[in-house]
Amino acid sequence: MCIDKEICNPLERIKRRIQLFCCTHLIPVLQH
Repeated sequence: MCIDKEICNPLERIKRRIQLFCCTHLIPVLQH
């Protein structure tokens, strides 16, 4: 699972206690 770019911001992730990958970081890895 991944999260939207809006929530990829580290401060937002800490505030919301989100521990998912960011879509923008996950997609390039899957393409390779």
